[in-house]
Amino acid sequence: MPSFSYGDRGIKDFYRRVWLSFGGPADEYPGSARVLQTIKGIFLGGEWWRVFDILETALSMQNVMGFPEAFAINSINKALTGSAYVLQNGEFAERLPIEQTASIDTALSGPFSSARTHFANAYRALNRRPECDAGEVIRESIHGVEATCRELCGDQNADLGRALAKLDKQYQFHPVLRQAIEKLYGWTGDASGVRHAEKEAPKGKPGKAEAELALVTCSAIANYLIAASIE
Repeated sequence: MPSFSYGDRGIKDFYRRVWLSFGGPADEYPGSARVLQTIKGIFLGGEWWRVFDILETALSMQNVMGFPEAFAINSINKALTGSAYVLQNGEFAERLPIEQTASIDTALSGPFSSARTHFANAYRALNRRPECDAGEVIRESIHGVEATCRELCGDQNADLGRALAKLDKQYQFHPVLRQAIEKLYGWTGDASGVRHAEKEAPKGKPGKAEAELALVTCSAIANYLIAASIE
C-alpha cells in the first residue's frame, strides 16, 4: 500500500478538497497539517456524517491519490458490518432489504440515460446527510418513471399520462395497473407538492418513509415497463 507525505500532490489536493467541502474559504486554506488535525478530530469525535463525507471525497480522488480502491472499499464495508450503512458506488447508503436494493440497482443501470439520471438523483437525495431530502427523492423517482415512459413511447414531450396512454395501446396494461401508476403520479404532485414550488405544497410534508416508498416503487415500475416492452 502506498504511503503519503505532505508533499505528495494527490494528498495535498485531497486536504484542500476537504477544506472547501466543509465551507472553508479558498483564500484562507490553513495548510495540510492543520486540515489533517481537523480530519483526525472528526474521525475521533466528530459528527458521523462528516466521516462519511471525508471518505467519499477520498474515494472520488482515488485516481490522483493512488491507493488501492478495491481494498479500501472492502475494508470500509467490513468495518460497517452490522451497521445501518453500506458503501455502494462510491457513496454511503442506508441498508435496505435485498429485494428493494435489487430494484433500485436495476433502475440505476437501466437502458435509458434520462431515467438513470433521475433515479441516481433520487438515490443520492435519499442518502443525503445529515438527513435525506424526501421531496427531491419523490420528485426524481416519479420523473424516472416518466422518462422511462417517454423513451418507450418515443415522445419526449409527453407527460406521464399521455405516455402511458400511448404505451397502453401497445402493451394493453391491466386498467387497475395503469390507474395505480397514474395515481402514484398524482400523489407525488398533490399530496405534498413535491413536483411543484414549495409554497404550493399542502400540509403533510413527506418524510424518509415516503421517500423510500417512492424510490422503491418507482424503480420497480420503471423496471417492469422496460421488461414488458421486450417480452
